[in-house]
Amino acid sequence: MREYHLLLSLEASIGLKEAPKLSQTSILAYLHYLKSNPFDEGDFVSIPDKNGREYYVKGIRKYLISYLPNHANREVRVTSITKNKKA
Repeated sequence: MREYHLLLSLEASIGLKEAPKLSQTSILAYLHYLKSNPFDEGDFVSIPDKNGREYYVKGIRKYLISYLPNHANREVRVTSITKNKKA
């Protein structure tokens, strides 16, 4: 299977940049994995947004990565990388 393109929103890029170096390394490793495995459903699914889209959410260290695979365009859209407030 061909790898998907990985697209990070501005919010996700800022979240990645602000994470500690060790967390950045773990997050980047997962994002690299996600390019080759876009059907990974993460740890849980978010509540649908106003358009009815459900995002997958993956916990990496103390961070949550929210993403939406777009299989028609062969891309994974990472919408946010945020610190888990409960961690």
